[in-house]
Amino acid sequence: MEKIIREHIISYMKENKLFSNKQYGFISGRSTSLQLLEVIDKWTEAIDNGYEIDCIYTDFMKAFDTVPHRRLVKKIENLGLTNPFLDCDEGYVGEDCNPTAPMDSTMQADFGIRYEPSSDFLHIWGGEVTNGDKGCGTLFSGETLYFSGAGAREVQTKAFNTLTADYIEFYLRIGGNLPDCSGAETRDEGILLEYSVNGGTTWHLIQEMVPSQYRKSKFVHNVLPQTAKSPRTKFRLWQVKHSGAGRDQWAVDEIRIGSYERMRSLQDNFNNHADPVKSGKWLTITEGVRGKYCQARDYTLILANQQNDKSVVTKDLRLQTGDVIQFRINVGCSTQFRLDHPVMLQYSHDGGQTWRLVHEPCYQESDCNGLQTEGTIYYSGPHGSWQNIIIPVSETIAMHPVIFRWWQPGGYAFSFALNDVYIGPPCPENCNRRGTCENNRCICQDGFTGPTCADTSVTQYGLFDWFDNHHDPSNGWRRILGGSLGLKCGVVDHGNALYFSEDGTREAVTKPLNTTFLRMLQFVIKIGGNDGSFSCTDPSNRNEGVIVDYSTDNEITWNVLKMVEPRIYNTTKEFVTLDLPADAKTDHTIIRFWQPLGYGGLGRSEWGIDSVIVGVNETNAKTFYDDFNMMMPDPYKWLQAESAVARSSCQSGGNALEFSRDTGMYKSSLNSAFKVIHGAGV
Repeated sequence: MEKIIREHIISYMKENKLFSNKQYGFISGRSTSLQLLEVIDKWTEAIDNGYEIDCIYTDFMKAFDTVPHRRLVKKIENLGLTNPFLDCDEGYVGEDCNPTAPMDSTMQADFGIRYEPSSDFLHIWGGEVTNGDKGCGTLFSGETLYFSGAGAREVQTKAFNTLTADYIEFYLRIGGNLPDCSGAETRDEGILLEYSVNGGTTWHLIQEMVPSQYRKSKFVHNVLPQTAKSPRTKFRLWQVKHSGAGRDQWAVDEIRIGSYERMRSLQDNFNNHADPVKSGKWLTITEGVRGKYCQARDYTLILANQQNDKSVVTKDLRLQTGDVIQFRINVGCSTQFRLDHPVMLQYSHDGGQTWRLVHEPCYQESDCNGLQTEGTIYYSGPHGSWQNIIIPVSETIAMHPVIFRWWQPGGYAFSFALNDVYIGPPCPENCNRRGTCENNRCICQDGFTGPTCADTSVTQYGLFDWFDNHHDPSNGWRRILGGSLGLKCGVVDHGNALYFSEDGTREAVTKPLNTTFLRMLQFVIKIGGNDGSFSCTDPSNRNEGVIVDYSTDNEITWNVLKMVEPRIYNTTKEFVTLDLPADAKTDHTIIRFWQPLGYGGLGRSEWGIDSVIVGVNETNAKTFYDDFNMMMPDPYKWLQAESAVARSSCQSGGNALEFSRDTGMYKSSLNSAFKVIHGAGV
């Protein structure tokens, strides 16, 4: 294009005899070498005739780029040169031609359907905005700025006030193996990132992007050099060399210029801004929309209907150890467990160049410092309904300024939503995970009140479950995932057991229990079967064990009681009795049995538990009496009543404890412990 324009201009000037006889260069047959020969010839002739020769060498670059402009203007005015030579361009005034309107100091170019490139860029040569199924594909989300033209390939920003800016970042791909994105095999076919503080007269290099390192979309983050911070700085990305139209293509997306904000907290319930990015809380959101998701009553942030990876990225925060990350999440609005396409909560200390899970999965085979966890990975199924998550900030995360992101691998069929996000100093008692933290106070869920959203209802005293109901466990369980009553691992203790065999999460979590004066947890467990049956396969590694832990803060944090390791060569049942530690004795203790998902979705052995007891008083009663007037044996008096029913029987004259059900098993009853003193009778 430049060659064509040049030829037309030269042709026009020749036809109209606009070139001086002193013009050399740019004209065929009048090269600068010819000019030098003619000048030397004239100098030789002058010397032969006895004349003196004076030479003046002019460096226009130094004259206009390194000399102070105000001094230069004064010299020009002293020569009698005034307007229009010294007039500023439209929109600029003063001796230094400063802009009449304040310049933008930030930029976020996502090239989406609602984005207008002219708002941030002066020139785009050789490139165009394309959607993700063309050109170099999706780099971050949706559309990209794709370069494949025959001439210059460059994108140049307008001038920005970067005095307070800290970084420029973007996603870049150079070539690769796509039909419309290939080539770029040599270094000089790479991309340069440069800046100018003098309107584009001179440019300075920030980074060179070598093609071999950008065959796939890669995030680029650059801290601005101090010399790039000025009231009017331009940036450009350009390709030094290419092999012609449709070859050595490249693309860029999500170009951002900004400053580190080091926010002390972040809070967003997505009720106040139609475009969440404009709330000032988020660095970027991949095509997220505000709406109501999966029976939510309030607005949420929804990420759906995108082939690309989905992510929500916070601005940078300066946190302290003991702060919290709190949010509500729903993955897929489905009870069906899927191991693929989970949502991961990650953090970065380097502006997003590298990411790590806030908590990595950690199981028996690893050194977990007592914290066995599935990590900050959220799957459909267990998180297919709205779940309130609270994560204390660790010392590792609080060590440096940090950004967080919720990230889900791409696919149109997969989605997730967020709501009530809060990161910062905790509210009192973390609202007991029954409310959201807003402006340092708890907004409680329905049914809970007070400054900490405490549960004032009376909790169940201990737990006794032999799973002898034909259909469901007792009502002492908050949730059971991946398990049901059955005998598929054989008889664990006697009768039915709680048997776990389904894909995905396998856990049994009690309701909050009053364990204030209780002594122990007891249960019988069997991991795998000794008959090699399909319904109860033998374990093959330690990670197929079952972890028993407890929580006293409504499932915010967990403390391990025991890791029941599988008996790899002997799958007989195991009787387990555990003393409850002092800090597990509260009026709201939750106990959990769970089997890790493991790494990479490997197969796991099935397992069952039976005869679960949370009981045995620390201080025993001195008397014992029961007339069996209740419909069932009183669980506060009877530790076990197998195959027993309280009813009138054998002319008892009132209710008695009758053992009559034919189960093919022994019938027995055990009473709770009480203190026997000298002289007592039965």
